[in-house]
Amino acid sequence: DGVDNDGDGETDCFDVECGATDATCACSPEDLYEPNNTAGTAAPIGVGTTTGLALFMQDEDHYSVTIPAGQTLTTTAVFTHATSDIDLRVAGVSDSIVSQTTDDNETIVYVNSTGAPETVDIRVYLWANDVNWCGDYDLIVSLN
Repeated sequence: DGVDNDGDGETDCFDVECGATDATCACSPEDLYEPNNTAGTAAPIGVGTTTGLALFMQDEDHYSVTIPAGQTLTTTAVFTHATSDIDLRVAGVSDSIVSQTTDDNETIVYVNSTGAPETVDIRVYLWANDVNWCGDYDLIVSLN
C-alpha cells in the first residue's frame, strides 16, 4: 500500500515488521522466535514440527539444534513454492549443506560425525531473486 504502517520508516515488504497491516505483503506477521536473524541470535528449536513461521526478504530466520554424537538431523522447511522460494542451510563443525530447489519444500540430512554433541545453525531464507518479499512455512526437525 506504499504506507509506513508502523512508523519505522520502511514500507510494505521492505518493512521487516510487515504483516496484516501492509496490503502488499500477504504473509503472516513475525513469529514468536524473533529476533532470530543471525547465527548468533539463533532460536533453540526442538524435535518435531513447528508451524506458523514467517520469513521476510530482509529478515532471515536462524534456529539452533544440538545433535547427539553419531546421530542424523533431518530438517524440512514446508512451504508452497508458488508463493515464495524458501531455501534452507544447515551449518556446523562437520559440514555445511544447502538445499535450493524449484519445488515445494526443502530437506537437508546432516550427520554429526564429530564424536561429540554438535550444535548446528539452521538458516531459513528467501532466494535472493524471489519476487515475493515474504513467505510462510513450517519447520520439521527430527533426529535418529
